Amino acid sequence: YNESTGGFTTWSSANCSLSSDTIRYIFCDLNGVMWVGTDRELAYFNPSAQNFTKARIDAASFAGRTTIQISYISEGPDQTLWVGTWSNGLAQLDKASNTMRKINFRGNNPLTGTMRIRSILSDSHGFLWICSNVGLFQYNTRTNSLSQVIMSSAQPNDNIYTSLKDKEGGIWIGTYFQGAYYLSPKA
Repeated sequence: YNESTGGFTTWSSANCSLSSDTIRYIFCDLNGVMWVGTDRELAYFNPSAQNFTKARIDAASFAGRTTIQISYISEGPDQTLWVGTWSNGLAQLDKASNTMRKINFRGNNPLTGTMRIRSILSDSHGFLWICSNVGLFQYNTRTNSLSQVIMSSAQPNDNIYTSLKDKEGGIWIGTYFQGAYYLSPKA
């Protein structure tokens, strides 16, 4: 939308380099770069070319896959771009080479093979809070380890949809069936 003219410009697979019109997520990073996640790729908008530049997919890290369905995009305090996928787990974008690589967690976690990432929250301690269909996970970016956060022993811990960090550093977790949970920064 152009505020000065009141006009719209539409980008679609018919008139730009995106290979899909199914936009799953749009994200603006700390440098003002607009990222788009589709059901096939991750791309950023290049204003000078008035087109999109696709991120390369490191097929080796994604078991030979050349298209990846993007479900969420987030940025850490160090400007690392984290990408959630619908069926391929967590990925990280190397901005220098514009290459997206799947994160293979240290240890064996059988749940991550079926993980559908719905949101990612980065905190100032080097952790990512990953909301997914199989629960809430805390990923330690320094040690490359993943652990599931059990919020209730009485309720299922799956279908976690969203997270938010408040001014005091508390984390709010939104679920599909069990309401909201609060994780205190002091606990």
